[in-house]
Amino acid sequence: MKVRGTPNLSNVRTIMLGVRNPSDVDNSSVNDGLPKSAEIWFNELRLEDFNNKGGWAANARVQAKLADVGTISVAGSTIQPGFGSIEQKVNEREKEQINQVDISSNVELGKLFPEDAKVSVPMFVGVSKSIINPEYYPKEPDRLLKEVLSEAESKTDKSEIKKISQDRTDRMSINFTNVRVAKELKKFRVLSPANLSLSAGYSEVKSSNYNLDYNNLIKYNAGINYNLILRPKSITPLKKSKGFKSPYFRLIKDFNVSPYPTKFSFRTDVDRYYNEIKMRNVTDYNIKIDSTINKDFVWNRFYDVQWDITRSIKFTFTATNTGRMTNLPGPTTCLKNTTANTGAIRFGRA
Repeated sequence: MKVRGTPNLSNVRTIMLGVRNPSDVDNSSVNDGLPKSAEIWFNELRLEDFNNKGGWAANARVQAKLADVGTISVAGSTIQPGFGSIEQKVNEREKEQINQVDISSNVELGKLFPEDAKVSVPMFVGVSKSIINPEYYPKEPDRLLKEVLSEAESKTDKSEIKKISQDRTDRMSINFTNVRVAKELKKFRVLSPANLSLSAGYSEVKSSNYNLDYNNLIKYNAGINYNLILRPKSITPLKKSKGFKSPYFRLIKDFNVSPYPTKFSFRTDVDRYYNEIKMRNVTDYNIKIDSTINKDFVWNRFYDVQWDITRSIKFTFTATNTGRMTNLPGPTTCLKNTTANTGAIRFGRA
């Protein structure tokens, strides 16, 4: 009997045993074709009992308030193999050890400035880590991982086996949203700092598992928003004219016009996306698999003008423009990119 490939008892659903006694037609030298008498025993592999070993789980959360500056939250959880609710079946219970920790903070950095400055700098920082340790070795699902680790020849091999068996996800993000100075200029409202707001963010996600060597996702974004709201007084040039006192000329007498728009807003933001994925060759370690890279660099611009020309005639103009920067091929480790910088001067390509 020969077995080809990697046998896995966890996938066995049916076992059959066949016995054949060839006839004396076209028999070989090892088969005389004569009747035989034999007694064959076959283990039915009957189920004796279930593994009812239970598990446990725990959650913890701590939140601290830093006066009126911000808050910090720390949360963690762990789930051990065998944990499950009462109504769950044995095969529905957890077969992995799941450990998670999450740290996040919301801070108003504007509180560090004098109150008269009216500066607002909201900042969010988040860091999280998730590690899943399987109970069974992914390459040989019918063997416990701790048994495979105990058979490792060296500490290096043991560390490598544990690393490729784990499912890891690391996240990190930092965002500044609606950063502004709420100080208004009464005379030059067009140049008032209160009309301007800034936003910026960075996020990074790194993950890996048995089939995935690594999956790195990086996002950058930054934006500027300018919003000007005016309250122009309507001009009625014929309101005091004595020649239009008749009710028949009321429509002409009440004619009004607004000298300039009531709202003007402009927003521009830049989004950069970089994703690199490399699969792990779990069948033949000598064959290397190249990584797959997906990246994009987009520059968006939004325009909005509202003008109440008269009390009854309103004009609205909205425009959106999207430009895409040309990225250089290959991995990118930083923001420096000659082609992208050249495209920025030309506002990108449509």
